[in-house]
Amino acid sequence: MYASKGRLRVHLLQYSNLGTCSKPSCLITLLHPRRTSLPNPFNMGNLISAARRSSTSKSNHPEAVVFSQQDITATLKQEGYNDRDHGRITWKTLFSSDRTSTSALTAGIATCPPRREGQPRTFGGHLAPHRHAHPEIYFVIRGTGIVNVEMIEHRVEAGSVVFIPGNAEHSVRNESLTEDLVFHYCFAADSFKDVKYKFTNDAGAMGRISTSNR
Repeated sequence: MYASKGRLRVHLLQYSNLGTCSKPSCLITLLHPRRTSLPNPFNMGNLISAARRSSTSKSNHPEAVVFSQQDITATLKQEGYNDRDHGRITWKTLFSSDRTSTSALTAGIATCPPRREGQPRTFGGHLAPHRHAHPEIYFVIRGTGIVNVEMIEHRVEAGSVVFIPGNAEHSVRNESLTEDLVFHYCFAADSFKDVKYKFTNDAGAMGRISTSNR
């Protein structure tokens, strides 16, 4: 049964397993949630859970690392090679645990400039033959070129993706006379420091330069 008084509705619910009882102690009184400013008791658990999630979210959950196009262009350091043994290529590191709050993946964007007409291919943008233990993925963003994996040439263009097995010798070169070859690369490694490059022309040396993590 229920009784109404003014704008406040009071519900009186009687326990069925207590039989007939005329004492107020046998009755449960609930305030109608729509007619009072008191908290709805049915929602208290959700409110408490939300408060707990809010207080612990910053400490218990990892945060994303995001770079805008402006960040990549103006802020991130450009590195590269410019010699016959290693290549003519520049790159910008996006994610590497020694520079960013990231783990498990290392990634960046590399650019091979075009060569001028009449120049040998080695004068154009390229990354010389090399290998490393970590598998690698290339995703071509712009331009056209050749990716050579274990002496097999693969023609690539914007939208092409290449998987390079670990320890496979590979190289990249730009085939265009007018356009950069730009590609994204990614390793399953915490940091570039974990990826040991061995260039064929280095006769077993690591092939790194002082300004590079490659």
